[in-house]
Amino acid sequence: MKKLIMLAATLMLAGCAASQAGLRLNDLRTSDYLRTERTVPFTSFANIQMALFKHQAACGGDITFTASPRNASYAIVSSHTPPAADWGNTIVIDLTLMEASPVRARAYSYHAGTEAQIQQMFNAMVRPGVCVK
Repeated sequence: MKKLIMLAATLMLAGCAASQAGLRLNDLRTSDYLRTERTVPFTSFANIQMALFKHQAACGGDITFTASPRNASYAIVSSHTPPAADWGNTIVIDLTLMEASPVRARAYSYHAGTEAQIQQMFNAMVRPGVCVK
């Protein structure tokens, strides 16, 4: 009986000690990982999404646009860095749509030194036909 209780206690503690691997999106959206804030010269997400489609057709790449399922005023543009596709290896640009104003953008990255990649993502939105290798 004591062995059974010890085994159950050990398994329970092991379950508590095992943390979820990787970073969550909300963990990434903190001031520690904020890399830049800008405005994007569009007043709708449709323009950004069309620009990213044009950029992908012309240049390839993995930049994706995802609208918020809960709020039409929010979306993210993201780019995953191989080999892993978790949020710790992803550059995220949060987009906020305000009425009659340019789209507000806040870029987050877990890793420092991603300024060039972030700039390429903004260029894909604003100048979709320009490919940089």
